[in-house]
Amino acid sequence: MVEHGMDLPLAAIVAAGVLGAHRLIGRQALAWVAVVAVAYGGGTARRNHDDRSHLARWSKTVEQLADNARARQGLPEA
Repeated sequence: MVEHGMDLPLAAIVAAGVLGAHRLIGRQALAWVAVVAVAYGGGTARRNHDDRSHLARWSKTVEQLADNARARQGLPEA
């Protein structure tokens, strides 16, 4: 898929959010950040599994969007 290079700009926003939450609710903020990071990490791992090959990616797309013409065209080309 397409990468848009938003990691670095978002890092500043995330850091500001973590520091703000830490200031408001104290050390509990770090625990919540860890929980959210693990949840997002699980989503990334699942997405990486779906993107392991072109065939797997298009198969998953057709499974989720059965009526999508582009997905049905991409699957045989994979």
